[in-house]
Amino acid sequence: MTERAVLKGAAREVGAGAGARIEDVITTASRSGAAKNAWCREPGVHPAELYKWRANCTAAPAEPEEARGSSQATHPDRKCIKEVQRDLLRKYRALAGLCSRKIVG
Repeated sequence: MTERAVLKGAAREVGAGAGARIEDVITTASRSGAAKNAWCREPGVHPAELYKWRANCTAAPAEPEEARGSSQATHPDRKCIKEVQRDLLRKYRALAGLCSRKIVG
């Protein structure tokens, strides 16, 4: 086992290997099944893990805008948030007014 393979396997074990996983998916993408299995044995990765990483990479949205949603879809949400904020501010002011009258009166 090479030093690089040992380090890559250690990075995966502690959970700090997201970049390494993507690199591994890219490295093994063009390999045949036997070559992929041989590569997996070197760092001690199960082929099922490699397939899972590939599925996770391809399932991620291609553009950040896709993850956020369209502005038309978020407009009602923003409108609702503004309404709740106005209502909360109105209640806060009413409560502050009551408190100030209690202290003065």
